Amino acid sequence: MFVDKTRCLFELPDQFRYLLLRPPKFGKTAFLSTTTHFYDVHGAEQFTEHFGPLAVATEAPHAIPRHSQHLSMSFALSDINVHVGAKEFAARLSSNFYTKLQLFLVKYATELKLCAPETYLADDGGDVFRKVFDVVKASGHTLFLSIDAYDAPLLSGSLASLHYPTIHQKFVSPQDIKHLLDTCLWGPLLAGSDVIDKLFVAGTLSLQSPALRKLHLSVPDLPLCCGFTEQEALQFARSILDEKTPEKADLHRSYGDYLFPSHAAGTDFDEPVLHPQRLISRISEISSGPASSGVRRPECSNSQWLSRAARHWRSGS
Repeated sequence: MFVDKTRCLFELPDQFRYLLLRPPKFGKTAFLSTTTHFYDVHGAEQFTEHFGPLAVATEAPHAIPRHSQHLSMSFALSDINVHVGAKEFAARLSSNFYTKLQLFLVKYATELKLCAPETYLADDGGDVFRKVFDVVKASGHTLFLSIDAYDAPLLSGSLASLHYPTIHQKFVSPQDIKHLLDTCLWGPLLAGSDVIDKLFVAGTLSLQSPALRKLHLSVPDLPLCCGFTEQEALQFARSILDEKTPEKADLHRSYGDYLFPSHAAGTDFDEPVLHPQRLISRISEISSGPASSGVRRPECSNSQWLSRAARHWRSGS
């Protein structure tokens, strides 16, 4: 079972700079991953295999959005440790970005006409983003760039003072985190404004900083791109459970009604969406019943079952 969100790709313009805000564990990463693969130039040969059965290709085959047209660059800030001092955090931040840019150059060496991509950044002088943007521009290509969990370092830094009240002074402060992100990421991205055709930034909270404001991010009109609609939730549950499938009322009571209004012209209603991770957790609870209850449950523990269900939803495998 795969919850198909690709119809949202119809709503994306040729150029955009979006800030996608949703609660934690709501499907932001899955949607960014889908979008990244959709636009990646390396996915052209496998496009029919990967997207052929999905809504973006079947509902309007004559009007499939332009796909496989960009070099894709992705960053995730959730794995950067903030429980260190400011100097160490800055070093880890720079190392993380350097590694991701290095992998990008290796992946697209042919498109960028690089004979030795592994050493291209060796004498960068510290301005690695500008050097990468310059070679992309020279190649005639453009970028799809996604940044997931953009607020994770700042949120983790703010929580550190609550969880570690006696030692949090040793950790990088929220103010330093914001400044270092401006210096190491948001500011450098401004140098790529002429090659970044599509920019997707995702997180849970709206944050402001001098460099971030200059990116002029806007909120996308994609109310259903993350989370499950009622129909999607029922179909997903029924694909795993039999008579124990939750009732509609139980869905809304247990998994919450989240409303992300649409601002599209002609839209006269807003459809609530349910929390996908809560649904997966509930399926795990229901599946703990005996096999004779009608639950199609594999021979595994609850934690393994939950893990499989989560992978099932995210990958469609």
